[in-house]
Amino acid sequence: MNRKLIFVWIMCVVLVAVCSGAFADYVMMCTFFQNSEARAYKLTDDGEIIPDYYLNVEAYDPIAIAFAPNGKWGLVGGTTGYPERYKTYVLGIDKERRISLLGWVYNDRGWLVAISPDSRYGVHGADLRSLRFHPNGTFTDIPTTNPALANHDAAFSKFNNYLYARSYPGIISEYQVLPDGRIGGTGFSINIEPATGTGDVELTPDGRTCIALSMDPYNVTSMQVHKEGGLTLVQQFNVINYNIEQIDFTPDSQYAVISFWDSREVGDLVSFRIGPDSRLTQVDSLDLPGVPGEDMAITPDGKYIVTRELINYYSLFYVARLHEDGTMEYLPENDYICVGHVSDMAFVPPRITAAEGVWSMYE
Repeated sequence: MNRKLIFVWIMCVVLVAVCSGAFADYVMMCTFFQNSEARAYKLTDDGEIIPDYYLNVEAYDPIAIAFAPNGKWGLVGGTTGYPERYKTYVLGIDKERRISLLGWVYNDRGWLVAISPDSRYGVHGADLRSLRFHPNGTFTDIPTTNPALANHDAAFSKFNNYLYARSYPGIISEYQVLPDGRIGGTGFSINIEPATGTGDVELTPDGRTCIALSMDPYNVTSMQVHKEGGLTLVQQFNVINYNIEQIDFTPDSQYAVISFWDSREVGDLVSFRIGPDSRLTQVDSLDLPGVPGEDMAITPDGKYIVTRELINYYSLFYVARLHEDGTMEYLPENDYICVGHVSDMAFVPPRITAAEGVWSMYE
């Protein structure tokens, strides 16, 4: 074997090692009911949960958390206690994926938080105020001039920074980040009734599919997202269960997982294959011990699902392996219990390199 071939072989080995170790551990951040802290955990490549560090966000009741796709920013929405005001905390993430508090802003209409796919803008509060993130680690709060009620559910599409938010239980409305950084309505909305109660609204990472969960009745609605704006309703079906809670996706947008709270009929976790037409086909269901399912997060590489159950003053995390074919496997040896009631959880994305779609821990 000549030197050139040896060099190529060595580089291939190194590349495989780097790629396989790119997700050697995952950073999961959780907020807690009636507690002024958020906590960071490591999830190892074997699915083991390890406590890492605490972060004081000075909120009585932090509820919602979101991270930017570029892995640099985060938002935590909550309240200040008495007298109660809504407050949004801006997080910074360094190259070692340590999370720090950059600052906070007040809002008047709720704790919804979401960050645009280009990671430059965030929305906070149900009145859709916006934040502009700056490369130097600062941010600008941009109040909206025309508040639009968005309840507590919204997600950005990767197309033109469109934002789809539930403005009423059965209505999904479209917004867009305007040139001045404010959020403005495009005039488009879609009716997904019947629905008298709200639920989660999420978009697949590729921006092609929007899925909304509704209560009363418990409906799953799948919609196709158009690049030029707007949604087309593709599929809607009813699920019989105690409470339908949350939806998350694999990073390749091939599978969706929906969590259910106290559901013996369909399972605590149900996985669906997402077709090119945005239609859902059930693949697997998983029954976990107890009554988990109120919160759920999928690791950035789509390898694991974490959900939790509240037991008295504790939160019990369950870890399931998500296989490439959409099937799921419960890993009881990785159960983890912590003091406090987890209100929301999210994984910190690894940063994206200059090459689109290439994931890396560091820039």
